[in-house]
Amino acid sequence: MRAGELLTVLTLKIDQKTYTGVYFQAENRQIPFTHMTINNDGFLILYHEEKAAKLSMKDFLKILMLNKKRPLYFWDGHKLSLVFGCKEEKDRLIL
Repeated sequence: MRAGELLTVLTLKIDQKTYTGVYFQAENRQIPFTHMTINNDGFLILYHEEKAAKLSMKDFLKILMLNKKRPLYFWDGHKLSLVFGCKEEKDRLIL
């Protein structure tokens, strides 16, 4: 999924729910993303860093807007995975 595709999904939602953060699910835990960066291959990478503040939705959407054409990946601590979609759980956006 490209960053622009996820941005389109989030901006066209009917209920326009406000999310508290962006998370990934690992071993029945939801872990918040804390940073986004661009790697040497030009991929937009989301990742979690211990003891860092979670990524705000404002910053997340701003970075997506500025990098619409870049492929979106996340680092779960072990491997790099392509983001294929998202789901919502309560007030959290889970990739």
